[in-house]
Amino acid sequence: MENGEKSLEDSIKLYTEGLEIAKFCNGKLEEAEKKVKIITEENGELLEANFGSEDDA
Repeated sequence: MENGEKSLEDSIKLYTEGLEIAKFCNGKLEEAEKKVKIITEENGELLEANFGSEDDA
């Protein structure tokens, strides 16, 4: 927009599309984070903990 290649209407449309894409990607990331398991070894046993659980600290 600064260099005058896009009109205000086109810029607003592109901005709106960008927001929609960011929202979609954020949703996919949240879904993936829920599925991620962190596998740790404790006393010779493999344990699974949910991603981001407080026990991981």
